Formats: sequence, C-alpha cells, structure tokens
Amino acid sequence: MSSIKAEIFNSKYWVRGNDINGLENLLEANLIECEFSILDKLEREFKAQPPEYAAGLTVLWLIEESHLALHTFLEDGEVSYVELSSCNMEKQRRFHVNMLAIGEEFGILKCEGGDFKKDEEDIDEGLVKLDLDVY
Repeated sequence: MSSIKAEIFNSKYWVRGNDINGLENLLEANLIECEFSILDKLEREFKAQPPEYAAGLTVLWLIEESHLALHTFLEDGEVSYVELSSCNMEKQRRFHVNMLAIGEEFGILKCEGGDFKKDEEDIDEGLVKLDLDVY
C-alpha cells in the first residue's frame, strides 16, 4: 500500500480595528493577489449575545486550496480573528508577507508564534505546517 503526505499550512492573526468592511475587502484582495482560487464566499451576521454586546460577523472564503475565515468580536474592543489554511506553501507565504503591510494599517496584534513581527527573518514564523501521513 502506498502512502501520500497530506500537508496544510496555517496562518492566524488577531487584528484590532473597527473598519470591518475595509478588512474584509483587503483580505479578499490579498487572496486574489496571491492567486488563490476563490470558489465561494459566505457571510453571516450574528445577533449580540447578550443584547448589550455588539453583533458579530463571520466571513468564510472557500478557496480551491482550502479556506480563509474572518471572525469579528466587536464586543471585545473591536477585535477580529483571521485564519488562512492552505495546501500551497508559496501562496500562503505571499499572503503572510502581504499581511505584514496590512498589519500597519489595521493593527495586527498577534500572529501564530507570538507578537506580530515585520522582520524578513520572522516571516516564516507566522506559518505553521501541519503534516499527516495518509495510508
């Protein structure tokens, strides 16, 4: 029986800011610029729980290479969580590099591996490779 190696790369970001539409547009533009193939997009607004909190929003992009998710936590000081999972390391890396520039505008607080860093040698720190041997 032969085996194949399943690989997926994952990047996670915490972003502060109240321009959710701007962040959503920048994320989608980043996907397109990195040549990810967008298959579908789903948006879902959640009612505030409890009512004194702000409503939340989740946006999912189904891409040929996996998915991108944006989750807002507006009740928590307008913080959003962004996660990209992809089987294409080069596209994932390009997306991550672009997030460095977006981070200056949108205030990325953390990425996988700790505090958000802009140095070239730290770019790969934000990429997590998940391996699984499939038989």
